[in-house]
Amino acid sequence: MHKSKQIALILVLIGLAWGAIGLAVPFLGNADEVAVPFPQNLQMELLPASVRILSYDDKIAVFASEEPQLASHLYEAGAWAVLPSSNGSCINLSEISKPNRKRPPPANAGLSGN
Repeated sequence: MHKSKQIALILVLIGLAWGAIGLAVPFLGNADEVAVPFPQNLQMELLPASVRILSYDDKIAVFASEEPQLASHLYEAGAWAVLPSSNGSCINLSEISKPNRKRPPPANAGLSGN
């Protein structure tokens, strides 16, 4: 297989996986925040008042709602893909998990103030 065909196949597979994730969001559970790539064709008037726009530009828009059907509402309004999001991206980088470390006890722990 030529290198260009391999690259094209990889890109197609990535696109299919991304699309599958986007289509599965309404069925996998409730997402508080979601991202919609290339949101220019969204009909905002079809969204319920409970949907908030957290950020919006030509490349991606991030929406939030307390209602569990957020992804379904966005698909009904014309979104072609709805991806789970956190803090404006698909990966939450603000809450990097760190190992829990035990703090040493204070120097005067166990001493009475007599």
